[in-house]
Amino acid sequence: MLHELLIVSISEKEDAQPLDSAFKNEIQRRVKEIDCAVRFKQRVAEGPHVIAANPERFPPVRDLLEVQKLRIKQFPFTLLYINRQDYVWIVAVAHGSRKPGCWKKRIP
Repeated sequence: MLHELLIVSISEKEDAQPLDSAFKNEIQRRVKEIDCAVRFKQRVAEGPHVIAANPERFPPVRDLLEVQKLRIKQFPFTLLYINRQDYVWIVAVAHGSRKPGCWKKRIP
């Protein structure tokens, strides 16, 4: 299927402003999304280091006391982990309200 290429020439500056404004707004929205994704990735990557520094520091999950939780700053996510004798097992990065407890099947 062939598509026609339509070339539009905007002769007056006033006609171009709404298009320019919409384009700039879309670019700004996309930049904010990318920035948010980068910050989320950084926060998740920091989590294991924070936990390793003091694994006992964070509270247990209410109905599974061997699982502890670290809330991810600025995001509605939690790092769930089990502190073993020789290592820390990250069980899940779970959303605070989406599919609550879906990660529990990972616990032996």
